[in-house]
Amino acid sequence: MAVKHFTEEMLSRYVDGDISKGERINIESHLKICKKCREIVSQFRQLNNIIHKLPVENVSESVRLRIFKKVKKRNLIRDFIIGFFLGLSIAFVMFMFFSKGIFFPKNKPMAQQIDSFKVVPVNENINH
Repeated sequence: MAVKHFTEEMLSRYVDGDISKGERINIESHLKICKKCREIVSQFRQLNNIIHKLPVENVSESVRLRIFKKVKKRNLIRDFIIGFFLGLSIAFVMFMFFSKGIFFPKNKPMAQQIDSFKVVPVNENINH
């Protein structure tokens, strides 16, 4: 029977401590028998150690505010574009719905259609 491995995402969450107690117990029992998953967990732990050793750069408040303003401006533009096209789509659907009598004439009532049929004797339709 083949061993089912945990996904790298799940193993990364295990290393970060971002899983439930039940998930942690399952992963730890799996790690006892699976070399491949142990190696992946080891790599994630090494990566975490390297990341935690990196210096933290302090960003000035003015730089932080400029970044937030740019992000907010981009979000406003994105929201405007989405809203514009959504509104345009709704207006088009409403126009088509309410103008169907103008651009798409309604069919005649069935009684008028039946009255307009011409009854032709059978022998007149036969082409020789």
